[in-house]
Amino acid sequence: MDVQIRKKRRLPRQIRRKYRSLLLVKWLFLAGFTLIIVSLCSTVLRQRGHTISRNFTEIAAGSHSSAESTTAKHATKKIISNVPYINQTDSYPNGCESVTAVMALKYLNFPITVDEFINKYLDMGEAPHYASDGCRYGCDPWKQYPGDPRSENGWGCFAPVIANSLNAYLHGTSYTAITLEKIPLQDICTTYIEADQPVLIWATTDMRETSSGSSWIVPETEELFTWTKYLHCLLLVGYDDEYYYFHDPLRSAALAYDKGITETAYQAMGEQAIVICKTK
Repeated sequence: MDVQIRKKRRLPRQIRRKYRSLLLVKWLFLAGFTLIIVSLCSTVLRQRGHTISRNFTEIAAGSHSSAESTTAKHATKKIISNVPYINQTDSYPNGCESVTAVMALKYLNFPITVDEFINKYLDMGEAPHYASDGCRYGCDPWKQYPGDPRSENGWGCFAPVIANSLNAYLHGTSYTAITLEKIPLQDICTTYIEADQPVLIWATTDMRETSSGSSWIVPETEELFTWTKYLHCLLLVGYDDEYYYFHDPLRSAALAYDKGITETAYQAMGEQAIVICKTK
């Protein structure tokens, strides 16, 4: 059987040249387009890299600035060291004023105990009680301590009572107790804490909100006295930009209380304070 071999026909030379020219143009176009894409991507990446670098620099700078700001914020801090701490919980459930006074005295190296201060120097009067006429009577907490601070039935007293007790003890020494009235806590810190002088402060337990409590008649004046709930006396020993630091006889030593709530509690108790100063 005869097999016919068909020869492949060659395109005319002119057509082949034209086809090669078209291929060359196509490759040149693709190469140019690729170069454009690569160039654009490179530009975008460079811009992004610059932005990321700039953002990182700004974040780092901001972080550094924030750290500096935080450091500056807490730069003002003063806590008086070596102030003795006494807790009232076990033996003096209502004796925050006497315990705080003794802490201040012990800081000045006076050898006195809380019991000695109460027994010899604290002026104690009658606790509120009902008389035969059905009325309730008790002493004036601005002049005496109602009851006994070692008793669960004790009450509390205000700055003039403790100032008188301190000065009775300090009589004949080179120190005196001074009552501070209506002086902002920050000013007290600037004047006394910076001078390493702890200050007795009247505020409230845990700096909580106070309210009116029981009432009774003061026999000497026949005036009605109304108790303010949660009265508490603490020893101010330090401060910084956010907190006041107290030896809190009910809690612990150098306890930090937020400035805002402390000032509110301090104002609620009439802005009373006592500092023991050396006489000239």
